[in-house]
Amino acid sequence: MLFDAPLQMKFHEASRRGRDYDMSQIFSGTLVEADPFHAVTLVTNHDTQPLQALEAPVEPRFKPLAYALILLRENGVPSVFMPISSALPMRIPAATERPMPLRCPLSNNSTS
Repeated sequence: MLFDAPLQMKFHEASRRGRDYDMSQIFSGTLVEADPFHAVTLVTNHDTQPLQALEAPVEPRFKPLAYALILLRENGVPSVFMPISSALPMRIPAATERPMPLRCPLSNNSTS
């Protein structure tokens, strides 16, 4: 099984371009088109989030359509990703927020 990164990138592009994107070509050049029995289709995962290796986030307004495309399609094995932060009731700082500055020295140079 292989993750269909080209399809995920097309979802990213379509979500950014909106009406200007030709949805009739969304599966062209994707793994699910070339090898439907070994393709894991995805809208997003931990690697496609902001500041990650394969950063290509899908706009929230487009996600329902993208999930409909992979969940209702006969070919491919759909993958649904739910970030851990959305499952928790507390607020978790986003990866884009700056870390808190150190409040204590890293080394203790005092003589006792």
